Amino acid sequence: MLDHRADAALSAAVPRLPGMARAAINRLSAHAGGFVLQIEGARVDTAAHANDIGGLLHDQLAFDEAVGVALEFAAGRDDTLVIVTTDHGNSNPGLNGSGGNFDSRGGSYGDTAKCFDRIAGIRRTNGWTLAPLTAGSTPAQIRERVIEGTGLTFNDDEIDLLARALRKDPSSREGYRVRNAPIITFAQLLANYISVGWTGTQHTTDYVELVAFGPGSESLNGLIQNNDVFGVMTRALGIAVPASV
Repeated sequence: MLDHRADAALSAAVPRLPGMARAAINRLSAHAGGFVLQIEGARVDTAAHANDIGGLLHDQLAFDEAVGVALEFAAGRDDTLVIVTTDHGNSNPGLNGSGGNFDSRGGSYGDTAKCFDRIAGIRRTNGWTLAPLTAGSTPAQIRERVIEGTGLTFNDDEIDLLARALRKDPSSREGYRVRNAPIITFAQLLANYISVGWTGTQHTTDYVELVAFGPGSESLNGLIQNNDVFGVMTRALGIAVPASV
């Protein structure tokens, strides 16, 4: 959604998730026998794999709007169950305290809010920013693209590190940083300015949110296995499932 917001042609050509959710509900609700609809904010996962906090937040906001569309339809009805959850965590983004004034008493976190606020100035996804850059890109080209995508001006050594990542050319001192995909090196450099770090680039085992509204939602409380949601949905639909399934 971040690239969608910044590109008028893309915005005109590709519908947003809330609009697609509303169109699907309007069409399916005409079926007298009821309906099942899954609305997935899949780009949240894509952004997390790329350690892309700007893309992640904007896609999460779009998903939140889509949930609002579903709740709007369900309001006042006694025949509609809405379940909001995810199948897993991913990469564990975390806001880290940041401050440059360190002393014997343990330092300061006064820069944290300023760093986090810079996320609002990110204009494009990490993928968009790096898309035209290659092993042959000059420092000036890299700097210009980073500014266009993020509004941030990297230091010369950061530009050099990103250039070497694009070339897959690690030094002995910093090899561990540039052996990753360039998009991950880019995210690590962004962390210097936005104080958001990541534990990795893959799915994680942490607990995830689960909320529900409507008939059958009383079965969803406390900590449960995510595959238990299947039984809640089939019971709400009145579907008998063989024990072997």
